[in-house]
Amino acid sequence: YSAIDPKLKKISVKKNLINIAVDTGTSMYKAIGIHIHFRKGENWEEKTVLPVSETKSKNDEIIQYFSVDVNKYNWEQFYQDIYLKYQVDANTYFFRKIKNESRFIKWKLKYSLNSNQFLFPYDSDISGNYLIYPYITRSSELSINYRVQGKFETKKYKRNEKIAVFQFLLTWWRPDLKNIWLTHEKYSETAQDNSYYFFKYMYKNHPEKKMFYVIDTQSKDYKRLNGMEDRVLPFMSRKHLYYLLFASMIVASESKGHGFSWRTSKGLVRQFLDIKPFVFLQHGVLGLKKIDDTFSASGLNKAEVFTTSSEFEKQIVIDYLGYPNDSVVVTGLPRWDNLNQDNTKKSNTILIMPTWRNWLEEVEDKVFLESDYFLTYNMLINSKELANFLEKEGLIANFYLHPKFNQYSHLFSNVNSNVRIIYFGEAPVNDLIKQASILITDYSSVAWEAL
Repeated sequence: YSAIDPKLKKISVKKNLINIAVDTGTSMYKAIGIHIHFRKGENWEEKTVLPVSETKSKNDEIIQYFSVDVNKYNWEQFYQDIYLKYQVDANTYFFRKIKNESRFIKWKLKYSLNSNQFLFPYDSDISGNYLIYPYITRSSELSINYRVQGKFETKKYKRNEKIAVFQFLLTWWRPDLKNIWLTHEKYSETAQDNSYYFFKYMYKNHPEKKMFYVIDTQSKDYKRLNGMEDRVLPFMSRKHLYYLLFASMIVASESKGHGFSWRTSKGLVRQFLDIKPFVFLQHGVLGLKKIDDTFSASGLNKAEVFTTSSEFEKQIVIDYLGYPNDSVVVTGLPRWDNLNQDNTKKSNTILIMPTWRNWLEEVEDKVFLESDYFLTYNMLINSKELANFLEKEGLIANFYLHPKFNQYSHLFSNVNSNVRIIYFGEAPVNDLIKQASILITDYSSVAWEAL
């Protein structure tokens, strides 16, 4: 069956319908419908859509036409892969992913600003609207993405993008915007990590380098850029998107994607961002965690220069992420300079700071509430034993969630008066670490900071 490759012929989105035309790729077996399979799921009887019609072309291609009504199904975040389901006999079926070989379809789904993307009806169980849209995977297969609409995925910001592209096409020759550098941090919401301290250093010591800091103006950290506003770009503003098109390099402590509307892969600006040279300042130390391929030398987030904190860590990047020796530099982290700039006295605080779990990232609240992660840490901060210890020793415990879990902070309850839940952006992590008498964590690289 592996020799059979169904091909995507056409695709369009009209209101709540995704219309798909597929060449079945065989006349030996009957294609009986499209199967929509949740990528993390094991159920192979999830969503099956029967063909609306079928035609046979002059060269004997069998073309089936499908209309997927997204309102009919319960969707799960994030990825649903599209298969064609074939029948061999009464009891035997097999599934084949639908391949795309059309550059036009790929361009249509990826590079256009607004096409094939629309709001899913409001779900009363979860606050916010949802986007659902088809896309082509890296392996040229058809899939559907379903997720919460981002804060910056509204018509206003799409309009900003269109204007920025139009301005760039008219003024691409501007010499004053050549060789500019852009930097940002997680979701472009903070100014307290390596990007901030590197930018601050460059602003003071190398103003001749045209480096700009990208940040959401609603961020609590925005005030930390006071006095440097002439080199600050409001996130997803027309100016930010315009300068991004000119940028010759991205120097940041997060992937390039954090310098644009998170998870948005559409539009010309995002495609420009993806091909910009990248210097990765890191946001932690490799050494305690299993290394995944997020920042591998062959991945989408590959860096031209990868900074590390020691020769030992450099070797990890070379051996496990595939970087050549001359692409990895040992510098330490920019934010470490701040850790030693003053003699901050230790306070009577304990810092509890667990790291995140990639399998819980951006899941619905009800899923997070049922996780071992939530149950364990919520039980810890509400522990009577901990409360008695803190009171006896005159201590305060600060519980700080990883920024990627900030959206779940409100789910943690707290009955202990000596335990404080610190919300993302409420206090710089560097300050919390410097003040704490002890750190309690799992396998977060914040342990190196404390050391």
